[in-house]
Amino acid sequence: MSTEAKAAANVAAQEEVTLTGSHTHKGIAIEVGEKIYVTPKQKAFLVEHGKVAAPAKQEAK
Repeated sequence: MSTEAKAAANVAAQEEVTLTGSHTHKGIAIEVGEKIYVTPKQKAFLVEHGKVAAPAKQEAK
């Protein structure tokens, strides 16, 4: 896979999250309530450290 293809795949896999705690992302201080785009791995890290809310669990119907 080319470098460009890897970069495009990484961007496509990102999702928007809203911070619930202050955080430094890509060297920039981000405040509570601001939105950033992260990979699933980054999102899991942020959830684990209380920087974004964990997704609500869907109940079985």
